[in-house]
Amino acid sequence: MSVGKAKLKRSSKETQLSGLPEDGKCSIEDDQETVLDLDREYVPYDETGARAYENACKKLGVVPSSQYMRALAMSDTVKLCHYGLGSRGAMAICIPLVINMKITTLDLSHNHLGRKGVEYVRKMMIENDTITTLDISFNNLGKDGAREIAYMLKYNSSLRHLNLAGNDFTDDEAPLLLHAIEENVQLRSVNLSYNNFFEMSGESFKSLLTENHMLEELNLSWNKIRLKGALQIADGVKESRGLVKLDLSWNGFEDEGAMAMAAALAENKSLEELNVACNRITPEGFMKLCRAFQNNDTLTCIRVGRNFIAEEAVVLAISFLTDVKDLALQTLDLTGLVLGCAFKEQLQILKEVHENFTCVYGYETYGHQRNSNDFIADIINRITTYLDLTNRSIADLFTEVDTDGSMTVSLEEFRSGLKNALIPITPYQLDELIKYLDKDNDGEVDFGELVFMK
Repeated sequence: MSVGKAKLKRSSKETQLSGLPEDGKCSIEDDQETVLDLDREYVPYDETGARAYENACKKLGVVPSSQYMRALAMSDTVKLCHYGLGSRGAMAICIPLVINMKITTLDLSHNHLGRKGVEYVRKMMIENDTITTLDISFNNLGKDGAREIAYMLKYNSSLRHLNLAGNDFTDDEAPLLLHAIEENVQLRSVNLSYNNFFEMSGESFKSLLTENHMLEELNLSWNKIRLKGALQIADGVKESRGLVKLDLSWNGFEDEGAMAMAAALAENKSLEELNVACNRITPEGFMKLCRAFQNNDTLTCIRVGRNFIAEEAVVLAISFLTDVKDLALQTLDLTGLVLGCAFKEQLQILKEVHENFTCVYGYETYGHQRNSNDFIADIINRITTYLDLTNRSIADLFTEVDTDGSMTVSLEEFRSGLKNALIPITPYQLDELIKYLDKDNDGEVDFGELVFMK
């Protein structure tokens, strides 16, 4: 009988302290066990890693987190985002996770891990085989961080979901990082949004999509992937056999990239959701994407909002989709496009033929129509966000339009300038913005009005 079992058998404090069993009979064996109980307190092994964490905090001079301690003991999720973690804090957190076999999700997003911090995460993840979801997004990891992650992916076999958004990865890191993701057949989803991948990353993304048929979700939104990269990614989609969800929004595919993607969709047999919102796509590229549904029977959702698509093109596309037999598409997301009566009439006809079809459009939030101020705010936010994406300022935009340096431009010049700058707003939105800016009705927009439109 073990020491722990001997303790469980005693039902009262008096019995435990006296060393006598409840039936009053005492054997030599029972007596010896009681002596052991009294002489040495049994300290169970700490499988949570809490003691290891406390010791690490003392040695590193880090203030222990009660939130983390509770998670170690009671949860399968550690969430320490926006926690101000540096390298020492990361080390203290990683030490108990070598011991703990309960935690499956680790969220360290929006911290300051740095090179040393991500190195500790890498060492821990090589030893740990229970964490399946790791979020180290927005930690500015850069080149050194990319190397640590690539090394981690080479040896870790438990990870299924990896978030690396907002870490300043560039084309220089793409070959090493994406090859490591390509080789890791355990991963199911990877988020690489809000990084700085340009044209030269396209070949690495193509290889990833072509070779890794276990990856199901890939998020490349908010990068700077233009035409050359778009064509290579489309080639990868054409040969992909496992990808289910692909987010390419807020890049610069334009019509040629959209057409290449349409050709890929005609051959792809796995993709179920595609997001190409805000990619400078015009009606020509949009129609090509819609025509791909003649040959695609797997894609159920496509998001094409915030592109340069007029209502006439949408009506034509809806009419075309109505005639597609056995249409797989169930959700057409045109968020940001304000559409009128002609569209709604054609949409009703489509729904009568394809009962499961849904189209999202306009500026509705939680089922309620936004007011006019929200409508204008959305347009302004879209312009400023797009300028940030293309590394331009309001001043840069105005300078491009104000050719004579007068610091004022006519409404028609302003309209042409925004169109030439490829700002992703519709003609209707542009009309409403001009009305909003020209409050004094002088027929001009001056620099001050534009700067303070936010």
